[in-house]
Amino acid sequence: MIQYNIKNLLALRGGSLRLFSFLAFLFLPYAVVQADENSLTPSLTIGVSGKILDEYGNDLIGSAMIEPSLCDLVQILWATNGIFPPNEDGTPDEQNPVLQSAFIGSETCLGLNSPSIFALTILGGGLINPETPFFVRVYNASTTGEATFYADSPLVYNEADNLGRVIVTIPATTQAVNPEYAAGLDSDGDGMSDADEIAAGTRHDDPNSLLSVQMSYRSGEVLQWAGVSGKVYSVQQNLSTLTEPEWMDLTTVTAEADGLLQVEFPDNDEERAYYRIRLVTQPD
Repeated sequence: MIQYNIKNLLALRGGSLRLFSFLAFLFLPYAVVQADENSLTPSLTIGVSGKILDEYGNDLIGSAMIEPSLCDLVQILWATNGIFPPNEDGTPDEQNPVLQSAFIGSETCLGLNSPSIFALTILGGGLINPETPFFVRVYNASTTGEATFYADSPLVYNEADNLGRVIVTIPATTQAVNPEYAAGLDSDGDGMSDADEIAAGTRHDDPNSLLSVQMSYRSGEVLQWAGVSGKVYSVQQNLSTLTEPEWMDLTTVTAEADGLLQVEFPDNDEERAYYRIRLVTQPD
């Protein structure tokens, strides 16, 4: 256990006064903060179980060594009636009011500069009804207005350990703040929308990274495409026309790792056939 004792610091940020408690304890691989033993009411500290990634697979921006206004946004939101997507401008739905806001890097140890993690202490949070759910939302920008993608934790309850901590797991920020906008946006100009590229696991900032199929005759007649680890693909055949297609599933292929995938053309007596690769939608 590595312990840092640094006096409490009052900091003015964004026009509001925030109390940052830097009496921090780091329990690897978690980034969490011990509640102040002198608090008048019990605190609740929310920590994250590992690095949070953005929609490109990169670390979210933020650490204890970066100016908070440059770090990506973290929000704790009430979820009495469940989790609802944010509004088109990024602000939370009215059914998910904000309990507290912070940033990536919040309450982490100054001496370790660990990126893409955070801890957030809710003063008096220990008094939250254990049956009242809340959740953590992270954005890929420092404000809701600038964010294009976000990610939510599962529902969280006040079921803290004996140190007043709750550890959550947060996926990568692959949910579009405005799905209609993301569906029509093609940042890299490769003909595949940003939303589709995120679903396929390809990069929407790289025109050479997309789901595309080609024929190869080097080792027989085969279909080839670049697979993304963990994705499941359906190979389909159409023996009619493209104006009135009748697509039939031939097989499914699961990518065990990133790399080239291929299947052999099936034998058929038709003069012409069409083939396509579809990403199989996987349940959350």
